[in-house]
Amino acid sequence: MSPQSNTPSPQQTLLVLRIIWGAMLMGILVFAFAAIALAMNENAAKPAMDEATTNLLFYISIGLVVVLIPLAMFMRGQIHKSGWVGDVVTPSKYAAGNIIAFALCEGPAFFSLIVVLLTHSIVPQIVPGGVAVLFLILMFPNGRAMFAPADASLVSRTERSAEHDPVTER
Repeated sequence: MSPQSNTPSPQQTLLVLRIIWGAMLMGILVFAFAAIALAMNENAAKPAMDEATTNLLFYISIGLVVVLIPLAMFMRGQIHKSGWVGDVVTPSKYAAGNIIAFALCEGPAFFSLIVVLLTHSIVPQIVPGGVAVLFLILMFPNGRAMFAPADASLVSRTERSAEHDPVTER
């Protein structure tokens, strides 16, 4: 944080978001290993679940992925849009948009793993969760939206800053 304000810098925000992203991803992966191990356990008590219930849970997990992943992208974009200042997004809006998007990807992944636990069947129940995890991986926070565009030349930035330099205006 800068000494003048309580707002975190883009670099600090990016570091915190990467830690949150990694923790969410690790939580899903650890739970996935546990769910798969329990589903493969031959001695575990198998629930009395008919095929219709199993199919319903699977279709619900597909529906969650189909609805929540696009919703995550839309909400992230809208939150980022509300935080545009000049050519960049404010760190607080960047963080808020990404955390919401991460959570909307994490939900279907966990639901899919719970379906694996309930049905004691790994494939195809784990596929929607795998898709959600893939989108979470693709949402790795790179911070590009918080930093000035790279297409502006360094010379033009220097010229612009010299134009507004109080020393040269005298």
